[in-house]
Amino acid sequence: MNFKIDFIYKVIHEKPISVPIHTHGCYELVYYATGKGTVKYKEELLNYSAGDIIIVDPLTLHDEINFLNSVNTVIGFYVDKNKTNVPTGKFSADNTIKNLIENMLTEMVEQKSGFEDIIDKQFELLFLYLNRPLKEVTNKSFDKIFSNLDNYIEENLSSPITLESLAKTYNYSASHFRHIFTKHLKLSPKQFIIQKRMNKAQTLLEKTQKSITEIALECGFYDTAQFSKLFKKRFNVSPSEYKKTYKA
Repeated sequence: MNFKIDFIYKVIHEKPISVPIHTHGCYELVYYATGKGTVKYKEELLNYSAGDIIIVDPLTLHDEINFLNSVNTVIGFYVDKNKTNVPTGKFSADNTIKNLIENMLTEMVEQKSGFEDIIDKQFELLFLYLNRPLKEVTNKSFDKIFSNLDNYIEENLSSPITLESLAKTYNYSASHFRHIFTKHLKLSPKQFIIQKRMNKAQTLLEKTQKSITEIALECGFYDTAQFSKLFKKRFNVSPSEYKKTYKA
């Protein structure tokens, strides 16, 4: 069995509530039956509403703000990472997934013979349904789906490019887009964009007489110090030193 449930319980908030930054030793899945709010997770602010699910990695800092009174189901679980890839972030629960969660809660409350094994099996089935949209996307040709990705990023390097804007361009949720992108390119969208910006900066330093500030702005950096820091980290030399060396 790939999944093992650590805990499962229902939480009812009768008023707005803020949960401070914390971590868990296991994965955490929260199903929001009602309510609306945000979860800050991996430098991303996830907005949730009724019917959404958020899954968080073990030992990963996150918080939670409920704007409305809400009913949530919280599930902590462990997984055999050698056998199962656990997607994290925000997902939508269809009726099948909602029913599985309700059945799991009922089993936990009634605790009839074999309830723990039944809960584990139902949770494994829940993940099969949850992963289905991801598999349908990732089985398609990545090159075909993202055929104009390079052009889009190149054309917008001087502007802010967020995970959300990229995901919206390709009609995916931010979590699904990040998962698919990282799976195929072995880089996160943020890492890929920085790589593109650094490559463009290198070309501009070599082939133009533009100042460091002008190049930073053209590559989407509004803080010259941050640009210099990232450039030196990638090329082991500052932009000004690189420019002097190349021109010499």
